[in-house]
Amino acid sequence: MYLGVTDIIVLFCAGLTALMILSQVVTSERRPHNLLFIAVLLCILALQVQFVLAGTRLPVLFAVHDTLWYLLGPLTYIHYRNVIFQGRSSRRRAVVLLVPAALVMAAEIAGLLGAGPLHPSPVRLAGGDGWGLPRLLTIGGLASLLGFFLEFFVFVFRTWSPRVMPPVVRYVTVTYIVPVASVSLILAAHLAGSPALERWGYCLFALQMIAWYLMGHRLPEVFLLLRREYRKRYARSLIANLETGLVLERLKGLMERERLYLDDGLTINALAGRLEITAHQLSELLNARLGMGFKRYLNGLRVGEAKRLLDSDPGLTALAAGLAVGFNSKSAFYSAFREIAGMSPLAYRRRRGVAGSEKKSPGI
Repeated sequence: MYLGVTDIIVLFCAGLTALMILSQVVTSERRPHNLLFIAVLLCILALQVQFVLAGTRLPVLFAVHDTLWYLLGPLTYIHYRNVIFQGRSSRRRAVVLLVPAALVMAAEIAGLLGAGPLHPSPVRLAGGDGWGLPRLLTIGGLASLLGFFLEFFVFVFRTWSPRVMPPVVRYVTVTYIVPVASVSLILAAHLAGSPALERWGYCLFALQMIAWYLMGHRLPEVFLLLRREYRKRYARSLIANLETGLVLERLKGLMERERLYLDDGLTINALAGRLEITAHQLSELLNARLGMGFKRYLNGLRVGEAKRLLDSDPGLTALAAGLAVGFNSKSAFYSAFREIAGMSPLAYRRRRGVAGSEKKSPGI
């Protein structure tokens, strides 16, 4: 059997995957997240082996090829949720998520035994492959896996703002980018019927194992560190029981409709009262979700409105614009404008090419 470059790369990474499985098997602690991680790795190893041995006439090896794609997403999801929430994630939800994989497995096994219409899926695309049920199932499994990856990113960015994201969280998030890219390539290959694109997708998918293997040595309990960061994030949190997304929508609505930021006497207590939360909750919400404090949030809105006024009214002085948007002094306006825009109001107006009355007016 001839092995190409991509086959050798995938085979090498399959060896790393096997070593990672072995390290999980011999570990002294058999916690649920270890067993779930083993299940994820076994699916990946099976896909790698199937890819390398695709030219052999061993149909049993490929009996559950599509099933593996349908398993990977739910297992990855259940694994990270189990680690972060210490096994408190819903078991009923886990069972429901695994139902599609069970149905596909039953159909594939029935097809192998000749008792069903589904025949074993070709692991590798060929130039003349048509749009049959096996190919559609593969596309569905790949799309499902991408959906679970997307859910992980949504969870991370809803929990941590990019500005305040801890290094370990950022590290784990980055390691998910390569699987997303590789699965996207394989999905695109099946949609376009491109064997070459599929080979590159599998190659990238295999190379991810090198990153995971090295990560396993640098951060042996990386997901446990992620759990620690999550617990620190919500330890003694005042917003843990708030519908933060809903509160932020209400805040956005108040600022857009009523433009409360124009009031130079607006306080965090007054704004929190409008949102029916405490000032401490509003402060934590702004810092956790937007990565800024109340003053910085308010100044950002005011400077944005001041820019609009300076652009639309050449005769308006910078001081007048600042007072109009809620600042109570020239120094406060200039300081906030430089912090937000990176330049003074005069420099902003010159850069925008708006000829104003700045030189004429002593009131700037």
